[in-house]
Formats: sequence, C-alpha cells, structure tokens
Amino acid sequence: KDEKSNNPDRALVLASIGETKITVGTMEDELGRQNPYLRLRFASPERRKELLKNMVRFEVLAREAKKRGLQRDPEVVKRAKRAMIDRMMEQLQTTLVKLEDITDKDIEAYYNANKALFVQPPKVRASQIVVKTEAEAQKLIGLLKKKPTDVKYFGELAEAQSLDAATKARRGDLDFFTKEAKNLPQPVVEAAFAIDGMWQLSPAVKTDAGFVVLMKTGQVEAVNRPLAAEKDSIKNRLFNERRMKALETFVDDLQKKATVQINEANLANVKVDTSGGADMQGFGG
Repeated sequence: KDEKSNNPDRALVLASIGETKITVGTMEDELGRQNPYLRLRFASPERRKELLKNMVRFEVLAREAKKRGLQRDPEVVKRAKRAMIDRMMEQLQTTLVKLEDITDKDIEAYYNANKALFVQPPKVRASQIVVKTEAEAQKLIGLLKKKPTDVKYFGELAEAQSLDAATKARRGDLDFFTKEAKNLPQPVVEAAFAIDGMWQLSPAVKTDAGFVVLMKTGQVEAVNRPLAAEKDSIKNRLFNERRMKALETFVDDLQKKATVQINEANLANVKVDTSGGADMQGFGG
C-alpha cells in the first residue's frame, strides 16, 4: 500500500467518462485482482489497450444504468448487499482471528486431546471359518490350499460351513482389529498377526468355540506422527476452527444489537410454487 501511494504515476489519467476518471492506479488495482497467470496476458501494450476499452465500456454502461434508476431495482440492491457482505466477511476473516494467535501450548493441547488421529497401532483384517474339530479344520485348510489366495472361495466355505453365525453372514469377515482387540479370542488375534502375507492362511487355531481357520485380507501399518511433524497442520486447523467460531459469534452479536423479531407463525402464509418450470435459484442468491 505504501509503495502504491508514493507512486505519482498512479494518478495519471488514462480515460475520462464525465467526472469519472480511469487512472493508472485504477488499472493497476484491476490487474491486481487477477491471478498471476491472467496478469501475464496484459504484459503487452495491445492487451492493456483492450483492457482500458473494456473499463471505459463498463463505466459508460454503469452511467446509463444509473440514469435509468436501476440502482434502486430490488435485484440490484440485493446483489449490492451480497457483494458488501462478501467483502466484509473477507475482511473479518483476516482481523477477527490471526494465525499468530495460535500458540504452541494450544497446538500441544490439541495434539494430546486427539492422539488417536496421530498415533495408531498396526491393524490387520482377516476372515474366519469356525468348525468343531481340528480334523475338520485341517480338511478345510487342504481345500483352501488347492485354491490359494482365493478370497471368494474362502467366503463361500465360510457361508456354508462356519459355526459362527455373526461372521458367517459376512462371509467370515472380522474387519480390522489391533493386537489389543478384546472382542476376539486372543489366540485368533495372535494367529492373524502371525500370518506373513496377504491372502495367506493360518494354521488351525484352537478356541473355546472350536477350531478357527483364518485368511489375512488386509493390513494397516502403525501410524506415529510426532507433534513436531503435525505442528503446522494443527495450527491451520485450529485457526480455521477459531475463525469460524468468531464469525458465528460476530453475527450472533449483530443480531442481538439489531433487536431482531421473528414471527414464525406467519411462515404458514408463505406460498411455495412446486410446479417447477423456471430454473431454481440458490437460496439467498
């Protein structure tokens, strides 16, 4: 801003439309609102002449629209309000909460309160077939080895032969679990983690419910992202959360000061045309 204000060239007039002046500064500001890629297009004098022509047309049309009283048109007023609101919200987002307001203590507290997002033990996924005897389990293993890594075949056998009603309906699927899983027999957990490769089988596993044959169907490596590695992402997350909360509080306070009165009972008198036809417009747009 200081560099711009100290540049006398910004006051040079490029075009006049009545009392309205288009200056070097006006065009620079217009270009500054474009993304860098689009700004490159205006490096040549010819493209800047084209831009000036369009800016003149814009002002001429705006003068004519104002002459016709369109600044009082309800739709124009509504759009102007929307533009003012959008601009105000952009300004508030940079003033209500600042990134530097997020302290290291805040970041550490968030990390500790949400440790499960950053530190997770390894997990495996397996499917099971539960049978009554070890002999039945060995027979199953023999059948499965004839179609190695065939998860579809394993599921078909689980549906047909497994004694466990809950997983039988899911073709034997146990979903993902950790070494600390409490909803499965410990021998099953240990056997599943001991399987070397994907789609491989376990030996027959003895449990209180009978003998279990497992197929490993998934694995997730341990996650251990230290605080130092997550510091920037947590800071940005906290910044966005606080900014949204501050904006909500700002709007709530404005409503209280404005002495808003709402008569919900009168909503019953609002007629809604559900026949379709015209293109739907966005709410509030």
